[in-house]
Amino acid sequence: MTTRGESTKAKIIRTAAELAYRQGFQTTGLQEILQQCQVPKGSFYFHFDSKEALCAEVVKLRQPLILKRVQRIFTGTTPLREEITCWFHTLIDFEKAEEQFSGCPVGNLAQELSTVSDELRKELVECFSTAATALAARFQVAQEQGEISAAFDPLHLAHFLLQLTQGAQLLVKVERSTRPLQESCDTLLALLCGEVGTEQTTTKGGRHA
Repeated sequence: MTTRGESTKAKIIRTAAELAYRQGFQTTGLQEILQQCQVPKGSFYFHFDSKEALCAEVVKLRQPLILKRVQRIFTGTTPLREEITCWFHTLIDFEKAEEQFSGCPVGNLAQELSTVSDELRKELVECFSTAATALAARFQVAQEQGEISAAFDPLHLAHFLLQLTQGAQLLVKVERSTRPLQESCDTLLALLCGEVGTEQTTTKGGRHA
């Protein structure tokens, strides 16, 4: 059973995470967080020693996101090319639905906090490492089933997919377009499976919606 105090703490963390995603954690003031979730400052300091302590909780909240997405999509129950397409199109659909072009919640924290706290940096590294290990296992199975070339190192390929995704999501923020994600999907499919994505969304001028 969730106590009132636990509910207040969770509300503060969720609000801070959402504001950090939209505008960055460093530029989000404590007062703005408290006003948004309608919590008095006294309650905040009952749960957290400082804004930095809250930041650590935001990282813990966001950490599982990438691994959960990997586990949900790369199940091995459908061909790998379909799972890769679903991976990128899930991100494309999210960006379109949000209409904010805000990028990856975990990647945004990594970019912002990796030089601020070594402890938080290590936690974020572990987040990507865990996801890469899960992806590598799926790629190894795909190799054994002849879906992709055995010339690839599964773990290196897993790292490449995550790096490609993070780079594309960064460009999504800059260009305010999902084009980088769609092109990354098409190119990776062509390299791995000898085909391109089935849902080309290129418009005039080579841009995507």
